[in-house]
Amino acid sequence: MKIFILPYGNKAFFSYTKRVSGVDAAQLMQYDALKKSGHDVKMWAGFTDIHNYIDNVDYFRDSIPESTSVKEYEKIKRKQIEEAMFKSIIKFKPDVILSNWVFSNSLYKKLMNFDIPLIYNSHAVPGFWSDVNSADTVSEFVERGNTLLCVSDYHASRTVDYYKSRRSDWTFTTNPVPDNFLFSSAVPKYEVQSSDGVVRHVSAASKDKDTFSIHKLLAETDIVSEVYTTLNYVTNDSKNGIYVKKNLELYNEHPRINRFDVDHAEIMENLAKSVCTFVGIAPFDSFTITSLESLSRGVPIIVKGFKGRHPAKEMLTEDMQQYVHIIESKDDAIKKVQEWSTLSLETRQAIADSCYSKCSEAAYTKRINDVVNDAVKKYENNEENTLHLDQFML
Repeated sequence: MKIFILPYGNKAFFSYTKRVSGVDAAQLMQYDALKKSGHDVKMWAGFTDIHNYIDNVDYFRDSIPESTSVKEYEKIKRKQIEEAMFKSIIKFKPDVILSNWVFSNSLYKKLMNFDIPLIYNSHAVPGFWSDVNSADTVSEFVERGNTLLCVSDYHASRTVDYYKSRRSDWTFTTNPVPDNFLFSSAVPKYEVQSSDGVVRHVSAASKDKDTFSIHKLLAETDIVSEVYTTLNYVTNDSKNGIYVKKNLELYNEHPRINRFDVDHAEIMENLAKSVCTFVGIAPFDSFTITSLESLSRGVPIIVKGFKGRHPAKEMLTEDMQQYVHIIESKDDAIKKVQEWSTLSLETRQAIADSCYSKCSEAAYTKRINDVVNDAVKKYENNEENTLHLDQFML
């Protein structure tokens, strides 16, 4: 099967070695799994260097003029970039398009005119202003036989709830319902390490992500907490900037440790030794990659849930889900950290093995192939008529 993969957008440089988004990693995993399954796969990126590392990549430019940013340059060249992307699709003649692109009325209405099965892989719980504006088009997208794909069952159920809310300016009659879900990532089998007694957290500095909450939870104890973060996305005079400044002033010495812009490999090395990790859940969070990175290494997690739920529960078999603990209070969090500080290597390995059984590369590959095959069948069985690829006019 010929499969064309679209990125999250064209407004950032897609670097193979310095990825700024978890969606970039998800896209590369999609490419790799489908390629290994024998499919003919082509990937698009507006600005990128990934063509130096993998085959079958079409792109607009591999560099940006020094005097401008990616966002500024993309705005200037938007029409030309879109035309180049559409020409790439037309030339490749795919059997299905797998799109990670944030849903927009403009792009998806054009893509629907290709008469090619479309899979929209959503990566965030809906609720942004763009989701309000695009709801009618999402409904049309699904009604025309295309596939709405989420990244967890938690994400899918939140999506159903969102479109059930029925805003007054929405005109669709059929609520959009996700067809399936595919985890954002997969993991190899790990041999676990002993705990060093430190509780860790990883996120870009953000109030939504509860970046410094683990410091606050453990503030009255001598348990060491360590936060890995970046300030690259913080605007000083914003509400988030005020939150970050306040917490950095409160928590700036041992045993409250903050580390900035650390290489991912070093973070993972230390994460594997944690007694546990703390994972928040922002309103838009659909998967939480730190949960997977922790559990796959045998590290249990304490989490803030949404109405008693958290997507990390899905990463473990049912008999091990107690190692994703939704905290109810500060005392509850402290007691759980103290309890887990005595976990044996055997128990930590059991956590890792449970995660691997649900989130292995083999499991991911099987599921993405099922998603693609089901998407083609669904589209072929749909009665809506659209343009054919050779009729599409740029």
